[in-house]
Amino acid sequence: MRRRHWIYVSLAAVLLLIGFALAATPPPAYPASVAPRFAIATAAVREGNSEVFLLDTQTGRSWKFTHFRDFTVPAWVPLWQINTEEDRKAFLKSIEQVGAP
Repeated sequence: MRRRHWIYVSLAAVLLLIGFALAATPPPAYPASVAPRFAIATAAVREGNSEVFLLDTQTGRSWKFTHFRDFTVPAWVPLWQINTEEDRKAFLKSIEQVGAP
């Protein structure tokens, strides 16, 4: 009777260790040929509100999900990205044209 008890306890311990090992293993990464091109990400801005972004993983472009007051349909608006000196100059020029606050 005691021998059976130890077999069950040992078996339970082995299964528990296997379960922990499987749970700790990260999921496999997508190879580049299978990876999804677009990803949707959220960022909590303030309590109860979050921003939603669409990210293009191949080109690096990104859009923000926005609701306009004049339109009933929301839209994805492209975001500025400043990666080079030319990008910075174009951004500063656009601010000057509109008029910075």
